[in-house]
Amino acid sequence: MNDVDDQAICHNSTIEAVNFTTSITDGSMAYSWSRDNENIGGLDMSGSGNLDATALTNETDEVQVTTFTVTPTYTNNGIPCTGTPITFTITVYPKVVMNDVDDQAICHGSEMAAVNFTTSITDGSVVYDWVRDNENIEGLEMNGSGTIDATALTNTTNAAQTTTITVTPTYSKDGTSCTGTPITFTITVYPKVV
Repeated sequence: MNDVDDQAICHNSTIEAVNFTTSITDGSMAYSWSRDNENIGGLDMSGSGNLDATALTNETDEVQVTTFTVTPTYTNNGIPCTGTPITFTITVYPKVVMNDVDDQAICHGSEMAAVNFTTSITDGSVVYDWVRDNENIEGLEMNGSGTIDATALTNTTNAAQTTTITVTPTYSKDGTSCTGTPITFTITVYPKVV
């Protein structure tokens, strides 16, 4: 059999189709395969023939690797001959899920509590990019990356104002980056009492 390239994808992404080939030019070829690691979902643990482009999942907090073992069988004049198996791997990076962040409510000119973004993922690195709406609240940038420090906020109006902050996590390991599901939380700033 010809070698098969390893693949690495993000959770719920689609692998490239895998077509098994050989240099043999007569008779017929059949390919049976099996794989390990049940932590990767979306594909049977064994089968025959080529692998279609398929979305695979990793619901754990760590990178998961499944090793495929493919056995070729050559048949000519009704006589089957089993060839030497080959192996290849598919790596699936974990689903990026952030921990929830509490909403906050403060008075005009008071300091909001610092916000530290976290996830249950235990390897690689995660970067948190955030954006917010409502320019009537001042003292905090409209977007940024990483932790939000404790900051005094002001309300430029005569009514309570709420800003919604949307945080998007990006997980990186081994040169692969995977964007996770954003979360939102709010900060409400009450008006200056005059």
